[in-house]
Amino acid sequence: MGIPDDLQAAIDASPKAKAMLAKLNAQNRFALAFGVHYMKTEAGRKKKIAAFVEMLKRGETIYPETSGRGGASQFRASRKNSKIKRAPFLNLKPVSLESDKEKLC
Repeated sequence: MGIPDDLQAAIDASPKAKAMLAKLNAQNRFALAFGVHYMKTEAGRKKKIAAFVEMLKRGETIYPETSGRGGASQFRASRKNSKIKRAPFLNLKPVSLESDKEKLC
């Protein structure tokens, strides 16, 4: 599904929106086209187009832009870089049995 002509004309009227449209991934371009294409009334369509153009002017997207592959690899990377601390019992260091025997005796 391509960008509808009336949406494209409104985006072309704004240099910021046009530049942002060029940066969008396929998922966000499809979401823009889908959101306008299936509007039931002409008034609703115009309102949605105006909202999308303003959103693009502000540099916003419908879905977050991702770099590279999404999915599981992106999830693992986000968990790796998170600031969530592990529970203390998960950070235990192995202890030799010999040192445990000495402590007990």
